[in-house]
Order: sequence, then C-alpha cells, then structure tokens
Amino acid sequence: MKESNKDMDIFFDKLSERKYKENDLSDLTWAICYQNKTFNIFFISYCFDKEFKTIRNFDREFPKNKSRLDFHFLSNDFSNDKEYLIEVKIYDKIKKQQINKYKKIFPNAERSIITNYNLKQEKGYKTVTWKGFIKELEIEMHKNKELDNNLINGYLKYLKNTTNYYEETIMNFTKINSLNKFFYISKNIFEKKFSENIDINVDKRYYRGIDYYGFNLKNLLNNNDFYFWVGLSFHDKNVELFFQIHHCAPEYKDNIKQEGNYYEIKENNEEKDWIYLKKEYINKIDNEILENFYKEVLEKFNIKPDKKQNNEKNKSKCKELQKKTIMDFSHLNSLLTFYKITNDIFKEKFQDSLIISKDIGEDYYGLKLKKKKDKNTCFWVGLWFDEININLGFKIEKSKNWINLPKRLWLFPNFKNFCINKNIDGQRKILEKFYIKQLNIFNIKPDKNKYN
Repeated sequence: MKESNKDMDIFFDKLSERKYKENDLSDLTWAICYQNKTFNIFFISYCFDKEFKTIRNFDREFPKNKSRLDFHFLSNDFSNDKEYLIEVKIYDKIKKQQINKYKKIFPNAERSIITNYNLKQEKGYKTVTWKGFIKELEIEMHKNKELDNNLINGYLKYLKNTTNYYEETIMNFTKINSLNKFFYISKNIFEKKFSENIDINVDKRYYRGIDYYGFNLKNLLNNNDFYFWVGLSFHDKNVELFFQIHHCAPEYKDNIKQEGNYYEIKENNEEKDWIYLKKEYINKIDNEILENFYKEVLEKFNIKPDKKQNNEKNKSKCKELQKKTIMDFSHLNSLLTFYKITNDIFKEKFQDSLIISKDIGEDYYGLKLKKKKDKNTCFWVGLWFDEININLGFKIEKSKNWINLPKRLWLFPNFKNFCINKNIDGQRKILEKFYIKQLNIFNIKPDKNKYN
C-alpha cells in the first residue's frame, strides 16, 4: 500500500474535526463513489455481501413518500432493475419504525444498514459495520491499484476518525501503573507548589476514541482570568501531554513563544490554545520534567510557585516530589484495546440484557453493567491499579435480588499469564470466557439473537 500523502492526510484529518456527523460521512462516501467506480463497486458489494459488477443511478438522499434514503441504486447483476437501499448510521440508533417504513415503501428492494455498533440481524436487511468495512478496504487496497491512491488513503483516515476506529493490539499492562504515578505526582505538584493561585479538579473523559486523563485548573487570583485543562491523551500508540487553554486574557498569549525549554506550539495553532510537552521528553517523563513543564507554562500566565512552602506538611510532600520517579506510557494503548474488546464482547453477547457504559478513574478503568429488566442490579468489570500492582476483576456494585452475596471481587485467575499472551484473539477469548462465567452466577445468559 502506498504511503499516504501528508497534505491529503492533514486535509481529511481537519475535515473530520468539523464534518463528523452521519450526513457528512454519507456525503463524502457518495462523492468518493462517483470519483472512483472501483470503490463504488467495492462499497456496495461489502454492504450486501455480493459481488456486484454493474451499478446505475447511485443516488444520495433518494426521495420517496416523504422519506430520503441515504443511498439508493439499481443493478441488473442479480435480477432486472433490482432496487437496493443503504442506510448509514454512526452512533444514532436506527428505529424499528424506520425499518418497517422502508419495507413498506420499497417492498421489493434489498436493504442494508451499515453502522458503528452491533445491531441485530433484522429480517429483510443485511447489517454490516464500518469497522468491518475499514478492515476489508485495507486488505483490498493492498491488492487493487485502483483503490491504492492518495484520495482513498485520505478518505480512510477520515473514516477512522469519524467512526472512532481503533486498531486492536496485544494487551500489555506491565507499565499501566505509570498512569497512577502521573496522577499522584501531578496532583502533588499543583497542590503543594501552586495551591495559593490555582484551584484543581481531576477530570477524565473519553471523546471520539481518545482517552483524556488530567486536571481542570482555575486561577484563584485576578478575577479568575484563566481556565484550562492539563493532562495526558492517548490513542493508538500516540501519547501526548498538553495544556488546553479554555479561557484567558489575550495579553497572556503574547508571552508564549513557538517553543520553550519544555513546551512547543504545534503547526496550525495560531491561537496558541494547545501547549504540548516536547516529543523528546514524552518517552522519558519523570517528576522533574513534569514540574519544569508545568512551571514553564504557568509562568506565561503570571502564575508562580507559592511563596509559603515551608510548613511541615508541605515539607514532607515536597520531599516526595524530589524522589526520581520514571513514568513509561508506552503501553497506555492497551487500556483502549481492553475497553474496545470488553465493550464489544458485552454488546455482542449481552445487548438484550445489559446497559453498558464506560467508567474510568485515577486508578481504575472499566465498564458499568446494569440489568435492563432489573435496574437494581449493577456490576462493574475492569482493571484497577496502584503504583505496584494491576488486577482484573468483576464485582457487584448494587444488587437487591442478590442481597446474600457480598459486594466482592472475582479476581481474574493467572492475570500475569494473560498479560504476556502474544495473541490478541487468544486474549479476547480468555476475557469472553471469564465474563460469561461471572454473569452466569446471576442467571444472565448470552443473547440468542445474532449481531453483526
């Protein structure tokens, strides 16, 4: 496969930041289909699991009976003037009413739904996923020169961004406790060195496939004239530490040069709203680098270390900060892989019986599970860690009907062996077996319905 074009990558990367909704994805996919007929045939063949050769009138938002189909086309490949419909979804759920409506309006058509989530195989519909399409497209691009070009490469980048596609890699949790160290040391730096000037709150979020771990910082002086976020973000193998400026007086930004000793301003950031730790430091972060980075940036906003750091309580904490602590974030992507795989397992196997949501903290990373027909039964499954150990487990959060069972943890057996397993499919199977076994205790069985 050809190397992607840098300018094209930047274009589609920026496009995905502004145009990421379902209609935007459909519009761009439709335009690419018209530009590249080979891609058009490949896309519809994937959606219907049929090898098309010809296609006519590939229409976008085809109107009929006050409905507008995402894609509509005709083909004679399997029968004369056969109609085909494709409905595009990313996160919005397709309603049963909508499915039945299209069946009535187009009774003789073949129908497909392409989604970014697991969907029951609906009668009269072929259901497929964007994740599967991305994998198949990458394989085909290696074989077919007509698909291996800068435009399709750019579209693929756009598609991965808008659907939050994540490349699953072997999970290795041996260095995950660096995340715990990052929180502990950063919190101590802000609380013990800047407590007179800054109000600090831990803030963790998950947005468009990226995990953000850090802190909200507010100025306690000068009428709260700044507010920003600082912390780590990680996606795939890319880990970054940065300040995001939400609000500050304009004159402060005049003090910020393109780069300092520890920070840098990236290209295409004229507003200087994002201030990053230099790449040369990200793979060798320790408490000294963290403190120097924070100090250097905060001084640009006239926020200086506290003058009163000599009380006994602060002295002991400051001594702790002087201890050399190395943080290695090279395996943080394993957390994302763990979440994606665990989330997929529960949505593929237990979508009918469980409500699933992400739940992360300073020293834990997992999912909350609620029974759909019994809101009083709630579980938590995931990883929790300290500066030394990491564990995988399953516990009861809330259980009215299982009151005799303690709120206990079922630890994953031989977790160290799991961590060194060299096969991602093997790791998935081990996790799936563990989850099914624990839920079976509560008479929660895998769904009978098949999902895409």
